[in-house]
Amino acid sequence: MGSGESHNLLGNPQSREQRPRTQWNPEQSDAVERVMCALVEKFRSRELLDEIRPTTLLQLGGDFALFYSAAFPRENVPKWACKRFPKGWNSFIEELNSRLEAAGLSILDSKRSIAPYRKLSADARDVIRVFQQLVDSAEISIPEAVQSLRDDFKIQLSESQQRTYFRQPCKIEPSKADSLDERVRKITQQIDTLRSELGLQFSPTVFLKGLIFEGLVGAFLAHHYRDSRVERQVRMPITYTDFEGHPHKEVYLDFRIEFLIFETKLRNDYRNIMKSALSQLAAFEACTGRSIRLTIVYGEPCPHFQIAYDQNLLLIDDANTLGLQTLSFAERRIQDAIEYVSAHDLFARDVCFGHHFTSALSVFRQHWDSITINELQYLTRSLDQITASTENIPTKLELLLTQLREGRMSDAQLASRLFGEPKE
Repeated sequence: MGSGESHNLLGNPQSREQRPRTQWNPEQSDAVERVMCALVEKFRSRELLDEIRPTTLLQLGGDFALFYSAAFPRENVPKWACKRFPKGWNSFIEELNSRLEAAGLSILDSKRSIAPYRKLSADARDVIRVFQQLVDSAEISIPEAVQSLRDDFKIQLSESQQRTYFRQPCKIEPSKADSLDERVRKITQQIDTLRSELGLQFSPTVFLKGLIFEGLVGAFLAHHYRDSRVERQVRMPITYTDFEGHPHKEVYLDFRIEFLIFETKLRNDYRNIMKSALSQLAAFEACTGRSIRLTIVYGEPCPHFQIAYDQNLLLIDDANTLGLQTLSFAERRIQDAIEYVSAHDLFARDVCFGHHFTSALSVFRQHWDSITINELQYLTRSLDQITASTENIPTKLELLLTQLREGRMSDAQLASRLFGEPKE
């Protein structure tokens, strides 16, 4: 900035002394259209993510900053701006979202919808505190916490608020991986304790849904690859730094079947998907000496990741950001390293029994907002036991669905008798 240079939309540097005055009236130039097109491209290419505010345009500098100053002054708004953006900044956001709709993207208007911390209600701050505890204990990641706050509790945090609330790195100590049932127990116990302390109407169902999804995918893999050993929550050492700058020393693979690894994502954002995928690929390569392809099984697709996947972008930039400088990432593209597949499409690969698992996912979706925490725990424990049993999995799954439909889910002892004890 000290050189006195700015950049036009083509990226060419121009000194402030030499720069001609931009004509913004759409009837006399295409400057506004060029800014709009350039912003759309920045969102499509992931240079900008999720939200925009006035400071975004000012930080971009050049024509973007000049556009903001010309179109949205505090006083004496020009006639062309009133005509092009009749509701001011809101009209600008509406036009951007309209242009991004075809790409499956939608951006947040940070200026309008995100309140400063001091304006959040006491209840909202208490909910955020619960998520802070979960992030600090490494039960969930920061992106998962932010997304759940936004989608499930209508609490939208700006980037600066995210840094304020979730500035502590996740504390991860090397340990034996917990079973699905043990992970459910820990999450439920922790949230119940916080709920009691804070007097919140708060439920761990948000997280248990993801574990049910993981359990169902695990049951399918155990059946589909029944002649192979399906390992769950496989720990591998790897040193990396996530996108928020927090250091990590290990990863857990959801499922490993010899030289195949599977990661489940009921729903997630781009950064969390790439962090999980690249760290696991690097750890696997470091431990086995083999460069493989990881399969991500999703319940709901991430639009940003789907765009990057369809464009088959290089992995090197994200790998470098995470501190994962391995030779295999130097030339690899997303589709070379990652298979991104819906649970429905994965289940369809088993032509004889896949429909059992597709039906199960549909039934779970229909019921998991109305059943109790104890019933959700019963589901996760039962799926864990069904997966570990490796025998007659479709039949056992149908029995579990019958229990769910008829409201006959009971205690852990019944699950053990019906589905077998989990194997160590």
